[in-house]
Amino acid sequence: MTIIDKLNKNDVIEEDECLKLRKLKPEDRADFFRVLKQVSPVPEIFNLDGFEDLLWKETLSSNTEMALAIEKKGFAYVGECMVKNPEPGILELGVDVGTEYQNRGIGTRAMRLLITGIRQRCPGCRLIARIYSDNVKSIHIIRKLGGMKIAEEPGEHKEAAAVAAAAGRQSKPSSPGLPGSVHIEVFEILP
Repeated sequence: MTIIDKLNKNDVIEEDECLKLRKLKPEDRADFFRVLKQVSPVPEIFNLDGFEDLLWKETLSSNTEMALAIEKKGFAYVGECMVKNPEPGILELGVDVGTEYQNRGIGTRAMRLLITGIRQRCPGCRLIARIYSDNVKSIHIIRKLGGMKIAEEPGEHKEAAAVAAAAGRQSKPSSPGLPGSVHIEVFEILP
């Protein structure tokens, strides 16, 4: 049984008096994509034919990743938490909160609940977060929850530009939201 299978056993991963982290349901699809489009640095990608169908299918069926709805008591879908299992013993965490719910502590509270639930179900797993360097809010949340920066990685645009250059093609930034200077900061969330 994989770590993701272990986390997927229950419909509700964790909850408190304000929020519930639960498995995604088919009826969450519109809200899931509404939030992703709001927070994406490249929202145009959602206009590609078949992209949403492919992403939704992968999100619901992956054995290395899972997405959880963040539901505010009163049944309001406010965002989602993500858990990836990139390698044995390591879980990568993330959170997206709809713009209308940001700056209210919901992202921090949801991540705290997620970390608590994971630590109970998977003691000994290393928890990491990979965050774009210009995502000040997410970096603040992770640091507040015990995250220590352990590495930096190039952003996807730099990697794509390097591949294109190696192939003899020039690459221009395709999105003003991902300038070449943006990189990924890797944090480990310490107990």
